[in-house]
Amino acid sequence: MPKQVNCDLPDDLEPSPAFISRMAAEILEEHGLSDYIISISMIAGLEMAGLNQRFKGVAGSTDVLSFVLDESPLEAEIYLNRGQIRLSADADGISPAWEIVKLVIHGILHSLGYHHGSPEEKAVNDRMMREYLDKYML
Repeated sequence: MPKQVNCDLPDDLEPSPAFISRMAAEILEEHGLSDYIISISMIAGLEMAGLNQRFKGVAGSTDVLSFVLDESPLEAEIYLNRGQIRLSADADGISPAWEIVKLVIHGILHSLGYHHGSPEEKAVNDRMMREYLDKYML
């Protein structure tokens, strides 16, 4: 299976789809993956709410969802909520580009099996998020 990151993102997006693809590939390879197919897409809030309800059993929208289709080799889909990006960025005092980077990293970590359900999991997830945000800061 190939090393493949498919970005279904606007060509004029900041950061560029090429940057997002490189970043995703580097993170996956740092975690020892040599074969993977990851798809990253931006969707509308209503579509995100539908996915959240259908697959997670949670009513309402969210900022990012990730779905692992196969674990060996890793095949996953990551969805970013287009409408939530600016709202979250404004609330956090960061640029939309920085918010996109955060969401993609978050989705990748979930795809790799890192979650934040327990305090211990959250501590590990938060540490990795900080490390990757420092590395890929725009």
